[in-house]
Amino acid sequence: GPGIGATSWGQRLMFGHPLLGPELRLPYEEMRARIRQFLYEQMAEEPGLTSCLLIHTCNGPQSKVDAGVETLCKYLNNIADHPSEEKYRRIRLNNRIFQERVLPLEGALEFLQAAGFVRQHDEECPAEEWLEFPPESDIEQLHVLTDALRCAKPLVPVLDRSLRVLLPHEAAQQLVLPDSFFNLSPDELLREQGGPAREVELQTTLRTR
Repeated sequence: GPGIGATSWGQRLMFGHPLLGPELRLPYEEMRARIRQFLYEQMAEEPGLTSCLLIHTCNGPQSKVDAGVETLCKYLNNIADHPSEEKYRRIRLNNRIFQERVLPLEGALEFLQAAGFVRQHDEECPAEEWLEFPPESDIEQLHVLTDALRCAKPLVPVLDRSLRVLLPHEAAQQLVLPDSFFNLSPDELLREQGGPAREVELQTTLRTR
């Protein structure tokens, strides 16, 4: 079924996130966009961890994320396990695996740059580009970053259950929720939103208030 923010009723629900402070409350999709913006704002200060969060938060489906994460970890582990092997220090941008699994992932290039990779190109053939891990780069950090990438969890909007009245600026159409609503699990919430009977009931409630 549709996600929490996808139905006409769902768009009236407000969401927050602990990282964005206690005051900010937005509809689901707007909160997702704000979380993404927040991550990019943190990139300069903490590129490693931020790019890990970006990869897990801003991409889907999960199978695509998992494949990309596996490939990124393999790149870093190959260098850490074989530090003297030149071939592992260079990733060609036109490589098929890179094109299919890594390039489409938002945050993947930032992650590799945070790991120490530098973008290079052939002077005689500018179209020939690659990422290179310089000899002086920190190999120890590669283990830290692969662990962070594997352990990172997506930042998702959190339903704000403290707001007992939704759309307070629309005083004429305030929808007051029963206390039982605040004890529902996310799955129960989705079920609550499903079904035409529920929709009719909600619309009737709105009209009669």
